[in-house]
Amino acid sequence: MTDKDIPGARYHAEMEQVEYSEMMIPMERFIQFLKHTSRSTKCPLCPHQGEWLVHAHEYEGQQMMNIYTMGDGRENNNVYPFVALECPRCGFTPMTSAFKLKEFVESIKDE
Repeated sequence: MTDKDIPGARYHAEMEQVEYSEMMIPMERFIQFLKHTSRSTKCPLCPHQGEWLVHAHEYEGQQMMNIYTMGDGRENNNVYPFVALECPRCGFTPMTSAFKLKEFVESIKDE
């Protein structure tokens, strides 16, 4: 079975190409995204429930999300951008697709 055998799948290689070094996502928009998607504050790996560490940096006076990338290890080495949270108790680090986050940010620009 290959990736193309999965019905209805969207492939990041077919999505708009983004210059990841220029992808800027304000932390406040990420927090809005978490609330919008009803993301739980409970860690799935330990008893922690509450605030998580957000991987961000300051840029021109504003907190911006760190954009990490991961290659798929294939010959063409597709790269997938993501942002991360970290459980302050056990260190579990869930990733959120920067593609999905970018879609959300663009959908609320006019609000």
